[in-house]
Amino acid sequence: LCFVYMTAYSPTWWVGNFQADLQNALVNAGVENGASIAVDVAANSLSSMKSIYKAQTDPNYTDDFVEAYEEMKAYGGKVSFFNRKSKSSMPRQIVDYVNVLNQSAENAMRLATYKAFRDAGISPEQAALAARDITIDFNKSGQLSRGIEAAYMFSKVGVNNIYRIGKTFKENPGKSATLG
Repeated sequence: LCFVYMTAYSPTWWVGNFQADLQNALVNAGVENGASIAVDVAANSLSSMKSIYKAQTDPNYTDDFVEAYEEMKAYGGKVSFFNRKSKSSMPRQIVDYVNVLNQSAENAMRLATYKAFRDAGISPEQAALAARDITIDFNKSGQLSRGIEAAYMFSKVGVNNIYRIGKTFKENPGKSATLG
């Protein structure tokens, strides 16, 4: 429950999360797919967050990013850990607003990546997989993760970050060397 209040119900969580996801996405996209994809991901990032937010608050809103977001979701590119139900003492409108804002930030890099890949002619399946894996895929975990997460909040994020960056550098040693 504390985890939910520190993330999904926190009105400031999206700021740090967006910034961290942007950094991870640019490193991962740049090393694995080249500078032009990383530049496109960066260029798409704010528009992605804005469009996700607008689509969640106005069911009639649509643009190129919303269309890409719907396609990305259909191909499994959306990742979420905001599925927990909790009784909050905050007014429902505030809870809903904060959740929409945090969902928008959480999926902005995924959508920015998906759109960059699709605009580069990559298939929806491959683009969705890249989008899902560009930062932290909260659905990936090992056998011990639940117990460790119970003892050390946000350990899953830390472990997944280390794993993701390590995998990127291991699979792309030449490109990785230019970053360090």
